[in-house]
Amino acid sequence: MIPTKVIEVAWDDNYILAKQLSLMDDPKSSNGYQIPNNDDVHFWILELKTGKVFVTLDKEAFAEKKNEFGISDSVTLRKFEGLK
Repeated sequence: MIPTKVIEVAWDDNYILAKQLSLMDDPKSSNGYQIPNNDDVHFWILELKTGKVFVTLDKEAFAEKKNEFGISDSVTLRKFEGLK
């Protein structure tokens, strides 16, 4: 549902949140290898009850959507390494 490469996630009983980087061709590779594009970031909100998906292109719009949906400030994006 969310394209590669998800680098941060968060969730509660109602929503899944994600930060995603698109991929670009690696300029150092000639075999089609792709690397994360740090300049192309998307923030995703998936509403579990309805299956609706919302995507924003910047952190401010993401914060506004979280506020609009009443998602607690305690539901914060964390890198995968921090999840255990």
